[in-house]
Amino acid sequence: MPMKHDPLGGGTEADGAKNPEYCSYCFANGAFIQPDISCKEMIAQVKAIMWQKFKIPAFLSWFFVWKIPKLKRWNSSGIRGN
Repeated sequence: MPMKHDPLGGGTEADGAKNPEYCSYCFANGAFIQPDISCKEMIAQVKAIMWQKFKIPAFLSWFFVWKIPKLKRWNSSGIRGN
């Protein structure tokens, strides 16, 4: 989720500080909420949510998920890579 649309303004570190890289749906208390989810699984999950909540069909939901593989979480150089 784009950070500007995150209702909580981003995820949180263990000390409660805001994490500017991850949204509150993915990151809380210094850890990923779903630590073992793959990039492919995350894309499928987001597409499903887009359909369930907003009735956005799969072919249009790609506009909402295309950046997921580019996130630091799934980048091999990311310190919290998955």
